[in-house]
Amino acid sequence: MACASAVLVGTLAAATLTTPAHADPPPGSTAPAGYQLVFSDDFNGTSLDANAWRTRQSSWVSDDNVKVTGGSLSIDQTRVSTANTETSSFRGGGITTKKRFGYGYYEARVKLPPNTGPFHQSFWTQIWDGQYAKPDYNAGFTEIDIVESFKGQTHGGYLTWLSGQEDIKQSTSERRTMGTPDGRNYNTYGVLYEPRKTTFFLNGTEQGSLAYTSIPNSPMSIWLSTIPQVGRLDGLTDPAGHSYGTMNVDWVRYYSSDGAVPATVPASVPASLTSYHNDFESGTAANWTPVGGSWSVTADGGDHAYRNTASGDVYSLYTATATHFPKWRSTTLSAAVELSGTGGGAGIVGRYTDADNYYYLRLFPETNTVTLVKKVAGSVTTLASHSTTIDPGTTYRLSFELHDARLTAKLNGTGIMSVTDRSLAEGKWGVKGYNQPFSVDDVAMTSP
Repeated sequence: MACASAVLVGTLAAATLTTPAHADPPPGSTAPAGYQLVFSDDFNGTSLDANAWRTRQSSWVSDDNVKVTGGSLSIDQTRVSTANTETSSFRGGGITTKKRFGYGYYEARVKLPPNTGPFHQSFWTQIWDGQYAKPDYNAGFTEIDIVESFKGQTHGGYLTWLSGQEDIKQSTSERRTMGTPDGRNYNTYGVLYEPRKTTFFLNGTEQGSLAYTSIPNSPMSIWLSTIPQVGRLDGLTDPAGHSYGTMNVDWVRYYSSDGAVPATVPASVPASLTSYHNDFESGTAANWTPVGGSWSVTADGGDHAYRNTASGDVYSLYTATATHFPKWRSTTLSAAVELSGTGGGAGIVGRYTDADNYYYLRLFPETNTVTLVKKVAGSVTTLASHSTTIDPGTTYRLSFELHDARLTAKLNGTGIMSVTDRSLAEGKWGVKGYNQPFSVDDVAMTSP
């Protein structure tokens, strides 16, 4: 993987920040003398700043548990189902910065629940921003746990990893104690991250440092999150909707020694993982992988479209690039779909793992409906249906939004269905047909 270029560094440094560089430290800051403020959020609005943050999409979390109210960020910890005692019945939440940082001073004023409960709270950093598709940098990166609180312990430290489809842990540091949370009081947690040493602070008082010869100087997204703990959920009898307390954040800040974002290695996430559009006018379908069928880009009324001419159960999946992990969780997918006949159907597939596990929004001419179905472990269930006339040779605009457990659909720009289903959490996306030659055009994907 190539090193971050000057263009990347300049882009990050020049990007609009929540607080301008070189600003004076806000009240309550414990930043070291000489360090200059680069990023700050006081959570004083009524919603999350979408220019600065994304909601975490990994590890059994829900956007519904993230709120900005009363001058602070609130992250709830809830039980969403009593179907079982595995993590799928519980949800935490979290946010991650869109911008990435490096060496410098990180701090946040946080009120943590007592660390004896079934959830794990943390203020930390790492190379990935928690969105799917997850990038495979094939490079080392450093995770700094500024404070994490779980299983009766509250401490800070760092880990090093090798980035891949599934990250591989390389090392774990010693831990430094960071107090005992009581669920009532705010504390300011900070870390000074330097090339040869990381030093931890609690309310401005040093809690100890960790020295090293070298750890990866990787880009760092700031995380504030809480997740259910595997192994501590069995035996809980609380009803669905029960809250296990909240993690509250008054503010978060990042400083660097010169008021600029330091250079880091490697480069940032490819845009193709979070945003995609193809009208196929190039005459090619790069990064699309057919699974069955006969696919090609063909001229259609003066324009080009991506067409399948075979019958049977067919798919074509968008796979981004070979160096990145093709897996998404929350996405909005859309495509212009045109059927050739009245048999079978065709449309958009999301959270695809294999031919036995996916969600599917389809035009279904046999019944003149648009249907939303799921296939789990080979069993097909219709989740919702909308009656409308489906004519061969007519183009229909389908839009399919998969956002945590909420699945919504539009037909030609009008909302037609919305359901909640937690069966499938992540996977690939693409287009699908069954016993129906069809074409798709103007295909688009956005991922938060």
